[in-house]
Amino acid sequence: MKALRKNIYAFTVIVLFVIAFGMLILFLALFSSSTAVDSTTVGSVYIGDEKPNTDARKKKLTNGVNNWKDDAIYTISFQNVSLRIGDTPRIDPETGAIVTELYDKVSKNLVRKDTNEETGEEIYIKLDENGKDIIDEKTNKPVLVAKENVKESIVYDHNGLTILDFDYKRTNDAVNANTTDKSNNLAYFTMTEENKQALYDQLVEKYGTKVTDDSILDYTQLLNDIIADAEQMKNKVDYDLFDYATGGDWQNTEIDQIEIENLSVKKVEDLASKFEGVTIEIKPQKTSEGKLGFSTIEFLSQPEYSTLSSSDMSIIATGLAAVVQKTSLTVTVKNQGYISDRYYAYDDMTARVNIKDDTDLRIINPETHSYYITIFSGNSKVNNTLCLKFKLEGCKFINEYKVEKVAETIEHHMVYDAAATLFNYDEENPNMGYDKDFEGGVYYNIYQEGRDTYLYSYVKTIKYVNGEEETVEVYPKQEFFVGQDELRHWTKKGLN
Repeated sequence: MKALRKNIYAFTVIVLFVIAFGMLILFLALFSSSTAVDSTTVGSVYIGDEKPNTDARKKKLTNGVNNWKDDAIYTISFQNVSLRIGDTPRIDPETGAIVTELYDKVSKNLVRKDTNEETGEEIYIKLDENGKDIIDEKTNKPVLVAKENVKESIVYDHNGLTILDFDYKRTNDAVNANTTDKSNNLAYFTMTEENKQALYDQLVEKYGTKVTDDSILDYTQLLNDIIADAEQMKNKVDYDLFDYATGGDWQNTEIDQIEIENLSVKKVEDLASKFEGVTIEIKPQKTSEGKLGFSTIEFLSQPEYSTLSSSDMSIIATGLAAVVQKTSLTVTVKNQGYISDRYYAYDDMTARVNIKDDTDLRIINPETHSYYITIFSGNSKVNNTLCLKFKLEGCKFINEYKVEKVAETIEHHMVYDAAATLFNYDEENPNMGYDKDFEGGVYYNIYQEGRDTYLYSYVKTIKYVNGEEETVEVYPKQEFFVGQDELRHWTKKGLN
């Protein structure tokens, strides 16, 4: 009897536990059903708290999309020129003229407010109508300011992605039809033909007709990509026009070719045995993993070039530097500070690159795409003799580059030596002279005819798409020959 009561007790506990557990499951199920959250989201706009197909949901979605359009940054870039979609020139409400500002070409800082060097007062400056002289905004008179190396730039206002029209009906229909993942819905947009043309006109103004020609630019694909990214409501996107300039030979064409002619046939043959047909990739600086451009020493340190002399390396470096001159690519020399225009082709000349002292020539590519330099040999176009050639290939440039060598002449000084003795002075000898102003008198003899000193520099002129031109110094001035100014005096007291 006692055992029976114990079994009944145990059975009762189990039944009560099962009933309690079942009630808990039922309660949780009912609670979960009654408190389920609608996760419906379009892009970054949550609309699950509004009932479907209501004015409240439409208003919330439309406002959210418009706010996104105001804040989104969609840019088109090409060769260091950028266009933000939605930017328009700011117009002065009083004059109707386009508003401009000045900035320092070197520091890129705005210099609209500056200091008049004559009066010391702070003034607001601008360029005159011809874009040359700096004038006071208030008086319209020319002024001297601390920063004269300025350039005028148009001020733009950002109006958001107004070229895109939100298609609410298509978006709402797609949301209603989505029964799988309501938290991931696209926002659909359209673009009118007028807006398509307006954006294209901006591209032509910014990048010129070379790259925007129908035979070169796949404008339809660019528009499709813009709309596709907008459908996902991405906040920041940059489109490299290079990816859409797929027509013709725009992406891969010969940019320039140079020859090094002052080499012996044997030297050309020796170098050609190592470099014939070798192509060097000059990668974009952005992908150089922190390194400063292409390193000539690093390239020439490969095992197959271990027998090269410093002169041989300098010949290669010379060609590399010369073939990229008429481009946006720049050249720097580590541990040297300048580059001469003379081809370092002989052992008795200073090497441009030297592994031992880490003198390195580097080529910096500011573009987003690579350029390629091929080394080969062939007959010179000048004298038909065997020479070493360097060919640069890659994407064409929208700007035009011209490089000129500018020479500055410094008149020579005569180089003198003292007369052997005081007594061999000959008044009739034109190479003898007498300085009566020196104490005791000075007799001197012309030792060497002086030669003019030449300072050379390379100057690059960049002609931009908008017609503006800018001149920059490619290589600092370098002295080719310095005439000694040596004068040793012979007086009655002896040699001074």
